Amino acid sequence: MEEVVQDVFSDLWMKKERKNIDNIYAYLLGAIRYQVYMLYKKGKTTPHFEAPLDHLLLSSMQADSLFKEKELKWCISVWLAIQPVKRAAIFRMKYMDDRSTKEISEVLNISQKTVQNQLLHAFSDLRGGLNRIMAFLYL
Repeated sequence: MEEVVQDVFSDLWMKKERKNIDNIYAYLLGAIRYQVYMLYKKGKTTPHFEAPLDHLLLSSMQADSLFKEKELKWCISVWLAIQPVKRAAIFRMKYMDDRSTKEISEVLNISQKTVQNQLLHAFSDLRGGLNRIMAFLYL
């Protein structure tokens, strides 16, 4: 990454008489972005500054990720247990059975708009419910 920044600054220095820059921050940001793009476009090798980012790909494979997933599923099941029956059924059909809103509306004999509204309310309530449950767990 230092090479990219160095190239941008040396180019700026060499062409300083020809450049009319009003906002140096915006110029530098754009020039560095362009240089990174050109590295990718050449595609000869992966830029060396990507190596430190490899750990981000593995973050979901950490030892505690399975525990976190189970904990989240448990929290959602607790939340589902306190939902109105129809809303819980719609949520289960959509996200556990992977059904479309149209299919759900046909099965439950309700309008597709009602299904969509129930899902919106469910998400809003789920967000608040998970916040409360997680706060209670970590007290």
